[in-house]
Amino acid sequence: MDINILEKNIINNSRQYKNNKSTMFGINLGVELNQRLTDYAIKHGISKSSVVKTLLKTYFDEKENS
Repeated sequence: MDINILEKNIINNSRQYKNNKSTMFGINLGVELNQRLTDYAIKHGISKSSVVKTLLKTYFDEKENS
């Protein structure tokens, strides 16, 4: 998938996920990756979990359809 389309999906989908409440298991991203995720989320005004959910959904959709 095109990285720009993926980013647009991350930002657009963050508004959809706020209504869905479910738990997320703890993931140790390490200091550098966690900071990059935090910086990205703050820059775009979205939650870190919405970034992770969109990335996972896109990955699974592509793998299941290939």
